[in-house]
Amino acid sequence: MSGAFGYEMDLGRCSPEEKEAIRLQVETYKARYKVLHQGDYYRLCSPFQAGFCTAWEQVSPDRREALVSVVLGAAHAAPPFKTLRLKGLDPTFQYQEEGGGPLYGGEVLMEAGYPLPRVQGDYQSFQFYFRAVNVS
Repeated sequence: MSGAFGYEMDLGRCSPEEKEAIRLQVETYKARYKVLHQGDYYRLCSPFQAGFCTAWEQVSPDRREALVSVVLGAAHAAPPFKTLRLKGLDPTFQYQEEGGGPLYGGEVLMEAGYPLPRVQGDYQSFQFYFRAVNVS
């Protein structure tokens, strides 16, 4: 979604399950269009420097929304706890990941970071969408 969004495939050959997955992906893209195309872009983690992941973030101009994309590298046995420090948020806002869960202060997300999930398998990817809550 951060580059040219499209499908270079014959959709007529897709199964009903694949078509449903594509429909949901397009729906998500449309819902995130504004932050993707009008937001500020931040590179959070380069595999050439940190080594364990590639991550980038788009933050809406009013800093009320953030979309974080993460691709992990090769998996390791007993991986250490990792956090990803976000950028461009308002340090005074409280943010919540889509779907619920705990509130995080903007300053906490930028200084301490967001905890990354522990996964099995190489090259897992995630997307986290944060929205500021209780902001007038």
